[in-house]
Amino acid sequence: TPLEETRSYKELVAIGEKRGEKRGEKRGEKRGEKLGEKKAAGRLLAKQMAQKFDIKVQRVVPRLRALRTKDIMELGENFLKMESFEDVHQWITHRKKLINA
Repeated sequence: TPLEETRSYKELVAIGEKRGEKRGEKRGEKRGEKLGEKKAAGRLLAKQMAQKFDIKVQRVVPRLRALRTKDIMELGENFLKMESFEDVHQWITHRKKLINA
């Protein structure tokens, strides 16, 4: 009998498939959580910036997309000290250069 047709082989393959599915689910959940966290932080920051600088949220959101979650959080801490949206734009441009370096 070929190995692939034995009961033991089929059981081992089934165990491996279940483990693989669990790992895949965990990875997917982590990615989803990270993406959700980034989106939520970005939305909140965009609304705060729009209010502070009297601009539309839609002007801010695209600029934040290129940033990582930790960059958005850092910008959230620093933007209150900034005088204009141009200051924010310069900060983002500088950070994007660091990310892509």
